Amino acid sequence: METQKAESPTEVSGLTFVEAVLKVNEGGHVHYRAIYTTFLKGYILSLDVSAATPEKIEQLVARAVQFKSKSK
Repeated sequence: METQKAESPTEVSGLTFVEAVLKVNEGGHVHYRAIYTTFLKGYILSLDVSAATPEKIEQLVARAVQFKSKSK
């Protein structure tokens, strides 16, 4: 794996994550893998997202990841 984007803070659904994007070459097939990590209520939460391009990863995360606060 080759670092495409070094670790940097980014916001996902209102939470701050650290994001890193890797370029993966497996048998001549290239895809991208992004790791998002944050601390949430005493736990480490990580998201591992793969797609054909880094732009597609951003689109997937922006549309698919939503955190909702629990009502009391």
